[in-house]
Amino acid sequence: MKHRFLTVVFLLFVISWLVPAKGTAQISDLEMAMSYAGSGECELANLYFEKIIKTNRSKTVFDNYMKCLVELEDFKGALALAKSFAKSEPDNPLYKVEIGRVYWLMGDENKKMKYYREAIKSLPASQYQIISLANKFIQLNELDLAYETYRRGQKLLQGRYTFHYELASLEGMRGNDKAMIEAYLDLIIDNPAYLSTVQNAMARNFSFTEPNEKADYLREALMRRVQAYPDNISYTEMLIWLFIQQKDFYAAFIQAKALDKRFSENGSRILNLARLARNNKDYRTAIKCYDYLADKGQLSPYYIYSRAERLEVIKEQLLEGNPDEDVYRKIDDEYRNTLETLGLSPKTVNILKDWAHFKAYYFDGLDTAIVMLNTALNVPGLYDKVSAGIKLELADVYMMAGRIWDASLLYLQVDKAFKDDVIGHQARFKNARLYYYTGNFNWAEAQLNVLKASTSKLIANDAMELSLLISDNLALDTITTPLEMYARADLLYLRHKDSLCILTLDSIIENYPGHSLQDEIYFKKYEIAYRDGDYEKAGKYLEDI
Repeated sequence: MKHRFLTVVFLLFVISWLVPAKGTAQISDLEMAMSYAGSGECELANLYFEKIIKTNRSKTVFDNYMKCLVELEDFKGALALAKSFAKSEPDNPLYKVEIGRVYWLMGDENKKMKYYREAIKSLPASQYQIISLANKFIQLNELDLAYETYRRGQKLLQGRYTFHYELASLEGMRGNDKAMIEAYLDLIIDNPAYLSTVQNAMARNFSFTEPNEKADYLREALMRRVQAYPDNISYTEMLIWLFIQQKDFYAAFIQAKALDKRFSENGSRILNLARLARNNKDYRTAIKCYDYLADKGQLSPYYIYSRAERLEVIKEQLLEGNPDEDVYRKIDDEYRNTLETLGLSPKTVNILKDWAHFKAYYFDGLDTAIVMLNTALNVPGLYDKVSAGIKLELADVYMMAGRIWDASLLYLQVDKAFKDDVIGHQARFKNARLYYYTGNFNWAEAQLNVLKASTSKLIANDAMELSLLISDNLALDTITTPLEMYARADLLYLRHKDSLCILTLDSIIENYPGHSLQDEIYFKKYEIAYRDGDYEKAGKYLEDI
């Protein structure tokens, strides 16, 4: 061991003797200086920097040496260092700022401002140098000087670069909201490609959920610019975006319609707006959008979409609150009139499917729905997935009509045809749920356990929820009757048979007091009350839980 140690020492000595001493010292000095500066040992760092600065005048060495001189309050040395670099690099105004900063640390405000303004005055026509100087002033919290720097830069570059983006950000820091807005809007003139960038910046800085001065000024400024620059489509698009943020979908529709007509667009902008309005329950505006698209005629690429989605909006609107038989008849008539106008084809077959769903779930027309869905399946030229969707709907109706084997057969067909697809997983889940409704809990749970690993998060969550319902209420109870009754009530809820559902749920509480299903029963009653718009009763059931 001793012999090996002596050998290592000898080799290290030979290597150190062979490596050029000057190169080793230079590298070592820089590493040592940076290490000491990084750990705050500036006195030791400066012993190395004094020597290094003679041969290495990089920005990194300057910054660290200056930092240590200031830290030690060696302002004389800091001034000498900054003036030396300012003299050797007259085109770099940052070193004049460093001179001014040292004078500021010494308490000489006049000399500070003298060198700061010299830095701005000596700026070259360089976008990089202008932005660097402005950023330096921002670091020093000299925001007004940063503003002067950008204005000087605009004159120097004469339109080659406008600094509107940087000015907008700076005005935000200065608290000049109106100037910030105007700078962002100027940026759109420079380059319409910045539209989404400006929108994102506005979204970060503004609140659109309630009235405020900034949003009001933005709206006014955009209205002015739309009139002043009628050929700039970006301002109108920005105005539409603002109206959407403020949930003023009708105002957005007016502007979007103007663009669509002026530039002979295909209506895609209006269709997207209609869907946004629908999702936000602004049914009036959504219907106006769909009517506008439908008025374009059958040659329009969105004609069928507009008629079909308009029908769904009308249905959603009429079903809100407490719908009665008259409401159901109105919806039924809308479906009939729409299909009579459009005719039955692969493009409209989903309207017939939705109409059959409505018949089955709201009109107690199971037999009629079965006939309609079989008619839909016989439409020639259907895509496989469209056909599969109709089969799932038909299987659901078969299930509600008590035709269990017919329903299961269709679910299995879709499952087999789309084994690795979401629609196949959906079919498998529906088949498992079918056996849950009919009281075959063990088989249902076995299928649900497989579906928990589905690539579709929605299917996996539904499978997990139903599996837990079964396992939690069978684990400690050998009597399956309460769960069978609850499953029947669940199916009645699905069919909108609310009074029969509640009657069945109450029977469980009456015949099996204290059963583990009690919280599920209250939650099902909450769902019924909430769906019917009786929010007071819905809240009471949540309190009971």
